[in-house]
Amino acid sequence: MQPYLNPMLKLVWLCLFWSGWAQAAVFEVPATAERLPLGSAMEYFFDETGRLDLQAASRDSRYRPALHDSLSFGYGAPVLWVRLALHNPAAALIDAILQVEPERLERVSLFLPGPDGGYLRLDNGLRVAVAQRPLPARGLAFPLRLEPGRTLHLFFRVETRNALSFMPVLRAAAAFERNTHHEELLAMLNFGVLLGLAGFAVLLFPLQRDRTALFLGCSMVCYCLFEAAFDGYGYAYLWPNSPDWALRAPWIFVLLMQAAFNRFVKVFLRIESSDRPWAARWLNGLLAAKFVLVAGHLFGVSFVLLAPIGLVVVAVSLLSHVGFAVAALVSGYRPVRYLVLGQAITCTAAAMRIGEVSGWLPITALSSEAMTSGLFYLAELCFFAAVSRRVDLLQTERESARAAALAVQRDISARLESEVAERTSELHQAKELAERANRSKGEFLARVSHELRSPLHTILSYAALLRRDFGGKAGERLALLEDGGRHLLSLIEDLLAYARHERDTLVLAPEPVFLHRLLARLDDHGAALAAKRMNHYQSRHGENLPPAVRVDARRLEQAVLVLLSNAARYTRRGTLVLEVTAQPAAPDRVSLRFAVADSGIGIAAADLARIFQPFERAAGAGGGDGLGLGLAIARQIVQAMGGEIAVESQPGVGSRFGFTLELPLAAQDEVPVKFATTTVQGYEGPTRRILVLDDTAAHRLLLEHLLSDLGFEVRGVSTLRAAREQLAVEDFDLALLDQCLPDGSAWDLLSELSPGLPAILISAMPPAPPPGLAAALRFEAVLLKPLVSDELLDAMGRVLGLRWVETEVETADGEDVVGGV
Repeated sequence: MQPYLNPMLKLVWLCLFWSGWAQAAVFEVPATAERLPLGSAMEYFFDETGRLDLQAASRDSRYRPALHDSLSFGYGAPVLWVRLALHNPAAALIDAILQVEPERLERVSLFLPGPDGGYLRLDNGLRVAVAQRPLPARGLAFPLRLEPGRTLHLFFRVETRNALSFMPVLRAAAAFERNTHHEELLAMLNFGVLLGLAGFAVLLFPLQRDRTALFLGCSMVCYCLFEAAFDGYGYAYLWPNSPDWALRAPWIFVLLMQAAFNRFVKVFLRIESSDRPWAARWLNGLLAAKFVLVAGHLFGVSFVLLAPIGLVVVAVSLLSHVGFAVAALVSGYRPVRYLVLGQAITCTAAAMRIGEVSGWLPITALSSEAMTSGLFYLAELCFFAAVSRRVDLLQTERESARAAALAVQRDISARLESEVAERTSELHQAKELAERANRSKGEFLARVSHELRSPLHTILSYAALLRRDFGGKAGERLALLEDGGRHLLSLIEDLLAYARHERDTLVLAPEPVFLHRLLARLDDHGAALAAKRMNHYQSRHGENLPPAVRVDARRLEQAVLVLLSNAARYTRRGTLVLEVTAQPAAPDRVSLRFAVADSGIGIAAADLARIFQPFERAAGAGGGDGLGLGLAIARQIVQAMGGEIAVESQPGVGSRFGFTLELPLAAQDEVPVKFATTTVQGYEGPTRRILVLDDTAAHRLLLEHLLSDLGFEVRGVSTLRAAREQLAVEDFDLALLDQCLPDGSAWDLLSELSPGLPAILISAMPPAPPPGLAAALRFEAVLLKPLVSDELLDAMGRVLGLRWVETEVETADGEDVVGGV
């Protein structure tokens, strides 16, 4: 190693050097990394003149970042300059080995900062003897020391007549030694297998008296020499003082290998004795071209000129061999099947190797020599099989064997055709019977559903009338009765649709809905279902649930209620749990996970797949009712929404059903808002003043219209600031406050309200009081969006002590009932 700069020019050079690194990226080196590709930290440019020194190259403005872990440019590339900045963030010294791939580069110069402020130059490559390299290794390796907390700036200068590829890898010293031993062992095994196969092929020649085995063995010997030369073993051990021969040897051996294989193909396919003389002339021409190229390499013709021509000749030879083999296969020459397979594998391995040599593909995609070697081994085995098959066929009565085979084939074909025709007829009959049975089932279910709908409509109508007559708990229970009846009606409709084979044509109607209102309805139904068998119901909602989503709420509610109903049906004196969690998905989307768990009788593993089939129920489910359609319909709905129901169960412990849906998020102002018709027309007593605070204009205006029509004096605002201004100038009897606002929260205003002013919280999400809120500060009631008029008026009546004035309602018996209080 020698200093590259004159010490008198250090100061000037360092200023220029640091200005050149102003835009360079610094790559941090972990202390524990055993193998670290540095491609992402590379910046490079080409020196077309090849005359730039380090000083000029360090301040050149043409550096550009590498896009891959390796650089590949093919033949004829000019001098390549690469710079790296490696930083050791650890507090300990890092001793590593900087390895450059591939090994066939002629000269790679590494410039390292020296101890005296200058730069040291380390040379490696085919033109540097192994004993003179920085590390006495077959590959291109440089010792590297990274001081703790320091940044090391490196420059590479790469010059080669070979295909220019460059991939730096930083290895720990111990990892480098292990990798070197592993590669040497793999290479020795590779050469041993290749020479063993070649020797076996040569021995087949006198035993089988077939020239194809001799030519195959010669081609394998040449391939073994090519591998040794290509991987640098020839230069390291066989011709250490001949760098030019190390550059040309791989091409000489691969051309000789192709020449031997050319003869193998001609003899195997009997091209010389066929009626295609042009094919023989074509292969002879390729053979002559290969020998001309070999002679050119031996006599020192320009390598840059010969290498691309050699690639073309090798590629044309491979394609020609495949074409002639396929033609022979089409003509009926059976041994060529193994040859075609072997040639296809050879073309694949050769394309990988040619892509690596020429720079068409990155090194990382082809870095596994075991892959290409394994493909060549497999190809050679196919060639051996082809030779063996060819010899066997030559020793038998080909014509009689072929006639016997054809006769057997005709007999088998006739038998198969007869069996296929018979089986096809049976399948047609079975299909007609199934279709007839399905039609009968559809007609039966249609009649039954009609008979069920008629009395159910009567029940629903009277439930609605009774709900108007009764309030409080009775009204709530009648509302649940009405909701359950309507849900039953929708199930009947689904049953009819299922019977009419509409499973694959289920049409969803997604619309914006308030998620927490939907979950509240599910909790109400779940609690009612659990109470039937004295079960305890639990609801667990994730903290990050969105306020509103876009979904077919009726279908989703139907699917979840099926799971809740099944859990309640097969659980007694146990626990039912509904879990709903959310995870962020794509932008403006959310992934919702619904899970229903129970502590019931469980399901056997053999029944887990069967229970989702229509009219199927788990074994041992004698305590439950139903026709076994619930899970089938729920699975149909979930699949239509893009999900899949999964089940985990253990007999005697319980079951857990769940599914995940990815749904679009919806804004709160997108949710349709409307109140159901109410019989309340006003209230008794003086006019009450109401403050409505809601940032969603549609919700605020709807509340203003509803309450104004009932005789209230309403002031609507959309921000906390406007609400404070109204409270400062007016007195109010009640405040209706939205929880989430643009400039804060309803909880911020709660502490500012006068002691005599009650407040009701209106929100699309459950209450979320801030930490540390005083226990005395609370809302008189909490209502979830979308608001239900009866719930709102009931809460206002309790808070303000109002007596509502209602219109007269005529019952089904013709009696007049006046709702007053």
